[in-house]
Amino acid sequence: MRQLLVLLVVLLLQFGTVSPVGATGPFTYRALKGIEQVAVTMEYVAPEVKSIIDSTKLQTAIELRLKQSGLKVTPSEKDATFGSVVFVNVYATQTNQHAPLSHFIDVCLSRNVFLSPTDSKPYGSKVWQNGAMGQLDSGKLKQFQGKVLASVDEFIKDWKAANGR
Repeated sequence: MRQLLVLLVVLLLQFGTVSPVGATGPFTYRALKGIEQVAVTMEYVAPEVKSIIDSTKLQTAIELRLKQSGLKVTPSEKDATFGSVVFVNVYATQTNQHAPLSHFIDVCLSRNVFLSPTDSKPYGSKVWQNGAMGQLDSGKLKQFQGKVLASVDEFIKDWKAANGR
């Protein structure tokens, strides 16, 4: 019960910040334009899905997808364009082994921005975000990694559109 309550709170807090799939526009394209290198961070993976997905393998799959799209992946945000980092968070809860897995997937791009021309220190800011939430029956848990990669694919699609690729 406690896990379900925590997941609900997280979902409600994140719900207002998640862009619907396909939410693109001039601001999104300007924020993604010129980014050539990114770092990737698996920020949080819920313990409930660690038996389903290996976060190291998932990060490797995400990095490979980004490289295949034309983006360079760096080991550190210091080396990335504008300090750009693709963050991946996976929240999930399952009340018992036979109940569906409730999940929330959050993929976002954060980059350094200067708030004024006189600022000497950049601020990290989310400039792109996509999420998915739902439930998976126990027989379909192997599809979970594909759901995470689908959110990454949305980022790639918008990045390509912004950079004329």
